[in-house]
Amino acid sequence: MPELVINVSNIISPLCYTILRIEPYTACSYRCIYCYSRWYIRGGSEVVAPRRKAVDMFERVARHIYRKGVKPIPFRLSTLIDPFPSHEELNRVSERVLSIARKYMHPLIINTKSSAVLKVEGIRKGLEELLDKGLALLQLSLSTVDDSKSKALEPLAPSPSERLLVVREFGLRGFPVAVRLSPYIPLYSPTNEEEVEFTLGLLKDAGVRHIIVESLRIERGCRGID
Repeated sequence: MPELVINVSNIISPLCYTILRIEPYTACSYRCIYCYSRWYIRGGSEVVAPRRKAVDMFERVARHIYRKGVKPIPFRLSTLIDPFPSHEELNRVSERVLSIARKYMHPLIINTKSSAVLKVEGIRKGLEELLDKGLALLQLSLSTVDDSKSKALEPLAPSPSERLLVVREFGLRGFPVAVRLSPYIPLYSPTNEEEVEFTLGLLKDAGVRHIIVESLRIERGCRGID
């Protein structure tokens, strides 16, 4: 099932803390300037389309593991592409992943920049049910907590303020919430002592239990290196 396995590469870190993934869409609608998926889809389509066959495959695997009574390994939803783009309200493929995970008691690590986990009823309900059952870890990605800075590199993504509302909503209710400072970009991300202390205090007060810092990865040509 290579479709569902995270293989070590120069694109996807071997330190993703999971070995299994489910990618419900072909591309990410946020188009962040630093996005690693630009390397991944080079030469291919950038059209955001549902990957229903991948979701079907996840359901078969989750059902098989559940029926065998084997302790499941968490799947990551997802790796390079946000699972909750605006297209999700029409396609509902990530919502279906949440439903499958709930039905077969399969844990998920959900990584997103989206505020849809608060605003879209089906997504919110599915996530809350998984969290209530201890079947989900919610990770919100942030490069900065400054809305004005975010507009420069993440112009189509929800603002950091919107993402922090998601963090507070679930973190203060005692659910497992982590923040990924990803990618960490010096002078853009919290850099000096005052900025770091402010950000850590903000996240702690929002109920964040874990912070992951991942450095910026760029191609050689972008660094001006021959």
